[in-house]
Amino acid sequence: MKKVIAIALPAVICLFILSGCSKFEDGPKFSILSKKARLCNKTWTYTSETYLGTGIINTSAFSNNNWEFTKEGDFTFISFGVTVNGTWEFSGDTGLIITYLGTSLTYKIMRLTSKELKLRDDAETVELLMEPK
Repeated sequence: MKKVIAIALPAVICLFILSGCSKFEDGPKFSILSKKARLCNKTWTYTSETYLGTGIINTSAFSNNNWEFTKEGDFTFISFGVTVNGTWEFSGDTGLIITYLGTSLTYKIMRLTSKELKLRDDAETVELLMEPK
């Protein structure tokens, strides 16, 4: 009986720890990589933009928009051959602040994996879904 408890107790503790690890509403529940490692050094391209008030999903208008983040805090926006440089930083557990052309945009990270980035604007009107190029 003691052997069963010795095996079961650590398993239950791990289950509680792992189930509480998600910082983002849409996951992942657990990741070995830091959020910076999942975000940086890749080109993210739009797959869709959802307007939350209407439910309208746009999958084509912004398909040429790409975002790049470096670990040093540099941000690059590329659209139809035009490149705009700026900076980025995390804000708390789920915030992402992007600054370029004198403007700061704040997003809530809804999901961040190495293959998917889902952001919601701070006014909660638009969700952006991106994947690495």
